[in-house]
Amino acid sequence: MIFFCVKVGTKYSSQVVNNLYNQLDRYYSGRVYLHCLTDDDIGIYNDIQTIKINKADTWKKLQWHKTSFFRKNFNGFNNNEEVIVCDIDIEILKNIDKLVDFPINRFAAARRWWMLEHGQMSGTWYKFKIGDLAHVDTQFDKTWQEYWVQNKLVAPPVNGEQNYVEGMVESVCEIDYFPDTWFTKWTDNDERNRLIQQDFYKLTNDMLYFGTFHEDIKIVHYAGYNR
Repeated sequence: MIFFCVKVGTKYSSQVVNNLYNQLDRYYSGRVYLHCLTDDDIGIYNDIQTIKINKADTWKKLQWHKTSFFRKNFNGFNNNEEVIVCDIDIEILKNIDKLVDFPINRFAAARRWWMLEHGQMSGTWYKFKIGDLAHVDTQFDKTWQEYWVQNKLVAPPVNGEQNYVEGMVESVCEIDYFPDTWFTKWTDNDERNRLIQQDFYKLTNDMLYFGTFHEDIKIVHYAGYNR
């Protein structure tokens, strides 16, 4: 399976990308092809294919570079090739074969069950076909990049990418959501984590975290941590 990720700026080190590769290789039974779109490839494993940011895309900020993956024939890939786009600030806890092989109509994503304001979709993990949803790329501009923060729909300084992608995808097709209990968010804020625990209990009538995460959780998306 082809996996894409983005590392831009200095918040995350190359080792975070390397850790992602190690986890994918450990918990996926198939062959892992990880491609990292980055402005600095120093220290990234040779087994990871790095992609330089196109000069025409340098105006994009941080995670907004994920919109480039929707481009037709992105970086020479064949259209209709199934790919997965994942964040780098995640931890994989167990086998992800069912997650990687999850059947899609056109687009699948994790559902943000822990916070459904201003949209349902999480940016943690997307699955789609190269070029099939090219309008996500072609209709993206600086106005959209600033829209979510300027309208106080998301927290500053740079956020809203998943909201934009959700709206663009839903303009042409339904989103297929992975099972809720495969994903969770976890933060460096105890009060926020308490609320996440409450939301999970409402969802499942079970505990999310008690020394270890719930047995169904495959992916933990960490927020607020400088990893």
